[in-house]
Amino acid sequence: MNNPVKVIAQYEVDEMFESHANYVRGVRGGKRMVLHFRDASRVDFSGKELTSADFVGSKLNYADFSHAALVGSSFFAADMQGADFRRADLTKADLRGVNLRNANLEAANLTNADIRDGVLLRPDEDGNLIAVLKRATSIDNAKMAGANLTSAKLGKVVGRNTDLSNCNFSNAKLNGADLSGSNLSGCLFTGADLTASNLSHCILHGSVLAGAVLNETNFEGADLTAAYFRPIDLRDADVTKAIMPRSLESLDRSLQFIVKEHLTWIETLGKQGMRVDFSRYDLSDLKLTNINFSAGDFSYAILRNTDFSGSRFVLSDLRGAMMLNANFATCNLQGAKFDRAIMTNADFRGAKLSTVSISGAMHRRQSASLQECNLTQAKFQGADLEGAVFNRSILTLTDFRSANLRGCSFLDADLTNADLRGADLEGADLRGAIGFKLPKPSVEKAED
Repeated sequence: MNNPVKVIAQYEVDEMFESHANYVRGVRGGKRMVLHFRDASRVDFSGKELTSADFVGSKLNYADFSHAALVGSSFFAADMQGADFRRADLTKADLRGVNLRNANLEAANLTNADIRDGVLLRPDEDGNLIAVLKRATSIDNAKMAGANLTSAKLGKVVGRNTDLSNCNFSNAKLNGADLSGSNLSGCLFTGADLTASNLSHCILHGSVLAGAVLNETNFEGADLTAAYFRPIDLRDADVTKAIMPRSLESLDRSLQFIVKEHLTWIETLGKQGMRVDFSRYDLSDLKLTNINFSAGDFSYAILRNTDFSGSRFVLSDLRGAMMLNANFATCNLQGAKFDRAIMTNADFRGAKLSTVSISGAMHRRQSASLQECNLTQAKFQGADLEGAVFNRSILTLTDFRSANLRGCSFLDADLTNADLRGADLEGADLRGAIGFKLPKPSVEKAED
């Protein structure tokens, strides 16, 4: 039985928006938006109230759902290649059997969404239900950076070569999923079930795998550098060909000797000694306070719970490092690079991350770079961050109270619920930043 998909125009959909909004609010005369087996490709649904809308079996290629409220909506077996769902709320949405190839779901909320494979049934001429489509949900080549997939049911979803960086997969079901070749940097997998899933050749820098179920998970060729996991977490996983973090036991010199050589390297301007290189090493839970690590290499290192308080990291490289709960209080971090680091709950209170002049360079100054970092609940109270760059970083619940943020760049950063009371934001660039709210000025009693 051939059922051609009927094309629906923008003006027809526009006429449905108000009626559906009334339906959601319980206003008499409101009518639910139902677009079964329609072609609404390239139609603009952005920012609309579409809670519980029905798009079963529809063609929605390159449609714009950005910032739309789609809680509980059904997209069962819909074709949504190239669709835009940036920052859309898809909580509890039915996405079984959908095609999201090349779609953009950056920062979308997919909490408790159902993204498993699905079977589409339609009646034949005799009224009997027959399967007309059976497929696994595809998110191949989609952009899903920063999406919230907490408790989502993904099953055998296919998402090869997909940008899933900084996604929250806590308690999600990913049994048998194929995410091979994807970017999973900075993802949270606590409580997630990844049984028999394919994570081969994935990049997992800064991901949290502790507490995940990894029975028969395939990590062949995956890069687990700077990922946080416990040996017991990987006990039943295949990591024989994975790239793993380096342990301190593999060093041919003692930690104390390495630090001493680095100090000599600094004092002699590189003529003697050796620059410290802890790139890709696991330095978790160590106490390394009041040490001069300036210009050292800590890129992609695991610094979870490490205490560096009072130390110097001027012009150091900490890009891609896992710094969960690390302590950098009162450190000098001028001109340091932290790009793409995971710094959740890190402590930078009283630290110095301002711009630094580079010796021997004519008028050259280097800002501290914290671009594309996850700084959720980080503490910068009283810190000097003048000129620092936070472009595209996650700064949710970050504490900037009384911090010097003069001239900082926050382009496209997420400042949702950040605490900026008493912070100096003079000259800061906040273009494209979301969640930014100027703190309420203190009200002083006027004198008579």
